[in-house]
Amino acid sequence: MKKFVTTLLFFFSFILSIHLQAQNVDASGGCTSATIHNSGVSYPLVYDGFNCEIKNPNFECWSEETCIVWMIGVHQLKPKITLQKFDFDSRNWFTVRGPFKVNLPHTEQNLDKGTYRFKVQYPELRLDCGDLHPKGDPWTIGNLVNGQLIGNAGTYDFSPTLTSMIVAVGATDDSDISMNLIDNTGIPGGFYSYEQEIILDGSGSKNYSSYFISVFKDSGPGPGFASAGWTRDIIDTRSISNIWLQENNPDIIGDPEEFSTYHVQFAITNHWCPTNPWTVIERTIDGGNIICNGACFTVCPDGLGCRFGGGAKLKKAILSPNPANNTITINDFDYNFHKEYSIAIADLSGKRLVNIPKWSNTSIDVSNVPEGMYILNLFENDKKIITEKLVINH
Repeated sequence: MKKFVTTLLFFFSFILSIHLQAQNVDASGGCTSATIHNSGVSYPLVYDGFNCEIKNPNFECWSEETCIVWMIGVHQLKPKITLQKFDFDSRNWFTVRGPFKVNLPHTEQNLDKGTYRFKVQYPELRLDCGDLHPKGDPWTIGNLVNGQLIGNAGTYDFSPTLTSMIVAVGATDDSDISMNLIDNTGIPGGFYSYEQEIILDGSGSKNYSSYFISVFKDSGPGPGFASAGWTRDIIDTRSISNIWLQENNPDIIGDPEEFSTYHVQFAITNHWCPTNPWTVIERTIDGGNIICNGACFTVCPDGLGCRFGGGAKLKKAILSPNPANNTITINDFDYNFHKEYSIAIADLSGKRLVNIPKWSNTSIDVSNVPEGMYILNLFENDKKIITEKLVINH
């Protein structure tokens, strides 16, 4: 009968171990505190203590025949927790408090602003009574002081270490938020080609629990707004194009007929310590002047291709002077005499104002081009290799 009970205890301990490994540990932040919750985890009632030889060196403190160990200072084992804080400079977690044993839920107070998580181990049955009994038998703890048997012995030695959800402590401010608009190659920029994926990189933001993204169309036809709403998570990157498509399907950012401009609103908050207004990066208007703050972008009409700079497939070049008056040259470009080149300069509606079908690395006359912003495309054997922004200012 004892062997049956022991086997049953071992079976339930095994099931408990599987349950703990699969369990998500809930936690919450605050303005100056962080709390770890029990998350519905159950664990056995087990005990530990100090070796009884401390009190009586001549006493036989344990017996593998009876699987009883006599101890002093017997106490019930509680979950063992550690509090860690994330360092955004080194991108590593560091222990700031613990480990210590407490009942859950448990709150750590007087914390500095930052991003935190808990590590927790739940106690399990100690199942290593051996020799005279099959491996896996539990130990029973006795209190040497009064001679009473207390209950099963416990241990943390084989208990998995679980990690809580990440939480924020303190209110967010402008130093916590960061945003860049990039393409799917990681190249930043405010101009994108038609159907090119536009991505918000918020990986530099910190100390928050939720983020918000909205996209506004400032010019061009079609729908003018899309939003992902508040997302309870930490952002790395998020596709702006997908956010637009989800609300405006089957339209896509940009229009094949007209030039379209947009701006993004990106906000973060610690919903356990909210601020009003939110911590936000967005376009602002000061005295009629638009200040983009990195939140504006432009999508060119179909076929224009205004992804300035280099990108993954385009080469890099410098237009000089830029702004230009009468003529421009293309610098830092490796001209190959064995290949054919052509130049096209178009306005932002896609209309070509300058077309040079045979270009031989000479200066380009723009004296008859009206003042404004234009897009210069350079083709090598009919394949576009350079796209640059050109400003004409007579």
